[in-house]
Amino acid sequence: LKYLFLKENNINSEGAKYLAQQFKYCKKLIVLDLYDNLFGDEGIIEISKEIHELVYLRKIDLFHCSIKNKGIKVFLNSIMCLSKHLNWINLKQNEFGKDEEIVNQIIQVKLNFDIIYFNFEQNCLTESEIFQISQNLDNNENNLSQKSTKDSQSSKKSFQSNKSSNKSLKKRNYFHTSPNINISSLGGLKYFLQNLDKYSQKVK
Repeated sequence: LKYLFLKENNINSEGAKYLAQQFKYCKKLIVLDLYDNLFGDEGIIEISKEIHELVYLRKIDLFHCSIKNKGIKVFLNSIMCLSKHLNWINLKQNEFGKDEEIVNQIIQVKLNFDIIYFNFEQNCLTESEIFQISQNLDNNENNLSQKSTKDSQSSKKSFQSNKSSNKSLKKRNYFHTSPNINISSLGGLKYFLQNLDKYSQKVK
């Protein structure tokens, strides 16, 4: 299994914990999409505990997952152990900010990886924090997405670059759940994960 999309499935913190426990069986995972699942700090902390298993991870989407300061600190610290493959991170529309430690962690993550897309807009970062991040990074601001006209244009360029690179990724196994398939219950999530091998064999 290389691609796992679980967007908009109402996965809670208990479901996130169970998902994280399966990472040891998904060591070749390239993309983990958890877009719009409100598992919050408790859930992202459980995911962070096991994310070291995903040694080939390139992309992680945590858009609108109710992540606050406590959870984002643990997550940003945990991904520093990953290989240099990681280059796409979406943290848009969460609830973290107004914390110097988070600012420093964002800077370190950006400097540690060859990031092509790093979106942390629509959080609680102050203008001074955004300015500090910008000042401490290199001049390649096209890789950052910020809530301003200039940075909105930068975000579009970054997205187009990422979209183009994804076109070259062919003949990979993946599984994509539709947003209309609700696996929010823990029982449903367990069944889905326990049968990943069966499903992924059908998807070429």
